[in-house]
Amino acid sequence: MKKVIFFLIPLFTTIFIFAISLVVMLSLQSMFSLPQYTDVRNVRFVYTIAITASITVVFVGLAYRFIHRLSIKKMGLHWNKQTSILSLVAILIIITGFILYTVYVISNGYVSIRNNVEYVPIIIMIILYIGVSINEEVLFRGYLHRFYREHNIVVAYLISIPLFLLPHFLNRDFEFSYIVALLSATFLITLLYDLTRSIWSSIVVHTILNIALSLLSTGDNSGSILSLKSTINISKYTEFIRYGEVIINAVAIIAISLIYAYTHIKQRKELSQNYN
Repeated sequence: MKKVIFFLIPLFTTIFIFAISLVVMLSLQSMFSLPQYTDVRNVRFVYTIAITASITVVFVGLAYRFIHRLSIKKMGLHWNKQTSILSLVAILIIITGFILYTVYVISNGYVSIRNNVEYVPIIIMIILYIGVSINEEVLFRGYLHRFYREHNIVVAYLISIPLFLLPHFLNRDFEFSYIVALLSATFLITLLYDLTRSIWSSIVVHTILNIALSLLSTGDNSGSILSLKSTINISKYTEFIRYGEVIINAVAIIAISLIYAYTHIKQRKELSQNYN
């Protein structure tokens, strides 16, 4: 019975922290009279996510210290050579992929670059997504996934990924293209965290993904630099972008896995040669 309780502690702690953060966020949205959808033209969204993320980090730190008797540094606050290489590869693939998709949709007449690109909303969007990434990564990767990874890596994925996905559907329908895109992104970020053991890598890649998607979207409130042509169906365009994201994420997953495997095998050979 004690083993079961000990096993469930990270799960229930995560749900508890998420519930507190959600209540705080909804209260701030109400206080600031913010809409349910994110509007990067409204700087009050930045205040809301900054406060919410701060509360999440504080509570995760308290959980580490008083529940698990560990330092919050155990979630992976380091940055080493391997972290740099794998993160850089993932970032380059994501940026290259989205640039290619942007060129494709513009050249095929699906969208056009806005005549008057507003830079302030883009800056707000970047800051906003940094806060969102910190909030989600610290809780779901740095805490929940990290502790279940100590028990079993498969169990960690089966618990942390679905629990991370569910909040994304609080105000959204279960669209297949969105589920697949979100699942691929979540797997990429989680895998990167496992391979680097650094929370910074997952925060950076999570942020880059969100920014790239917002820039490629065509919403007035998303910070997008593109405008959808009147003859193009918004739903079809959105699906096209989501499936494109799946391809980009898949390439990044394969690339960082191969690089990690190569460096790991190389290190083992070097250790074997030194031992002999």
